[in-house]
Amino acid sequence: MATVVALVLLEGVLRLAGWRAPVRGGEQLSERYDSLLGWRGNPGSHRFTTGEYDVVLTRNERGLRGPLRPFQKPARRRRVLLLGDSFVEGYTVGDTAVVSAVLERLLNERLEDSVEVINGGTAGFSTDQELQFFAS
Repeated sequence: MATVVALVLLEGVLRLAGWRAPVRGGEQLSERYDSLLGWRGNPGSHRFTTGEYDVVLTRNERGLRGPLRPFQKPARRRRVLLLGDSFVEGYTVGDTAVVSAVLERLLNERLEDSVEVINGGTAGFSTDQELQFFAS
């Protein structure tokens, strides 16, 4: 109990002093609050740099990786929606290497009809959020 009280007091002192946790590579700025899903990707470009990778993650106006697609599917075009977490979102790779871009490229090389692959992946999403995203 004493540890909890000490930590609460320490946090209060740090807040009063105006201290904020440092932002590394924009991670804290790349998502925004969403009342249904908890969070969504912020539109725009966000740079992520670690010891393993240095990548600029870009999202369209809806906060998704990949090109902005109209809600209404064009005639004679197939669509694939990928749902998932950071692996589907591809937060460690550039736009041309994200799984949705690679899959779209491969499908369009093999099929007569054009195929659009929509990347619905969002870092940290779980199955319930993916289902809510799909339903909305």
